[in-house]
Amino acid sequence: MNQIPPPPQPPEQPSPEECCSSGCDPCIMDLYTEELQQYRQKLADWQRLYGEQATVGGNGAT
Repeated sequence: MNQIPPPPQPPEQPSPEECCSSGCDPCIMDLYTEELQQYRQKLADWQRLYGEQATVGGNGAT
């Protein structure tokens, strides 16, 4: 039986103190937003491929 890969992990959200508020391009918050969008797409892909298997008869990854 094939092992189901673990779901993607969300990026770590930077704390507000990590932004220097000096208009950096890109800002750490902008980078986080991009990483979050990529994570959501990867998670949607993972759920489409493995979601049902992971919860019913799979390896228990959710």
